[in-house]
Amino acid sequence: MIRFGKPLPRVAAIAGALWLSGCIEADKAGTPHLVAFDIMDATGTPVMKDPDAAVFTASPRVSFRAVFSDLLDFSQIVDVDAGTGLPGLVTIQAASNPSISTTYTPNGHHKFATPPFFGGTTTGPNIAATVAPGLPSGVPVLITLDITRLKGHNGVPLVVDPGVLPTISFQTLEFGVEGETSKLPFAADHAFAITATNLLGDTFASKVTATSTVGAVVTPEEVVVELSKDDPSQFTVAPKSGMWPAGAKVTVTIAADAADQFGAALGAAVAIDFMVAAPAAAP
Repeated sequence: MIRFGKPLPRVAAIAGALWLSGCIEADKAGTPHLVAFDIMDATGTPVMKDPDAAVFTASPRVSFRAVFSDLLDFSQIVDVDAGTGLPGLVTIQAASNPSISTTYTPNGHHKFATPPFFGGTTTGPNIAATVAPGLPSGVPVLITLDITRLKGHNGVPLVVDPGVLPTISFQTLEFGVEGETSKLPFAADHAFAITATNLLGDTFASKVTATSTVGAVVTPEEVVVELSKDDPSQFTVAPKSGMWPAGAKVTVTIAADAADQFGAALGAAVAIDFMVAAPAAAP
């Protein structure tokens, strides 16, 4: 018979004790291993290489993370007074000479990180690297982790695990846009969302136009283009009148010279169609 209630706190306490013992063990001086060095997407998920692709490609809007088996000697990687990573720990080679900064998070041993149900993560000690103001579109990028500066608490140098490299080489995606999709027509007052592969240039909104087609009649539409507050690579296109024509096919066109923040243009005009719901039938 399965009983609920009192045994659950006991299970949580046991799990907590196991995690605590792992953390205590991780505090002992150990030999740190580099267990992963990955490109991370905007959601914090590692970007995996397509095994069939000749070139490793990734979005320009990525960051990087190195994960270690044990805690590191932070005196070689962190400016304690400034509270920031020391320069040169992770370097970048890319067009436009972007800068890169690092943050060290001592999460304990990678096998004994705080369980998610305790509000933690499953990632061990790690160094996160972010690029400012971002990466250009369609360029080769080389990221290098300086492993000579990474040591354990006991001064033992870092060991790089088999199959793991301290460098990441990839190509950023060409600048492009993609509209939202739906199996059903959108409501007449819908603000249509479009996402770009990189942050948008200052004049991007002026490069967006729209037409509506009802039957054989094509009508230019005045639109309001608004950047997303949550995602600076996303924008919406809404009718200035407040309503798209019912039952219309709307075509949003982004001009060929619409560019990202680095000046990389689409190169060819992009037209995205969507349907507007027809008016409801009279009862």
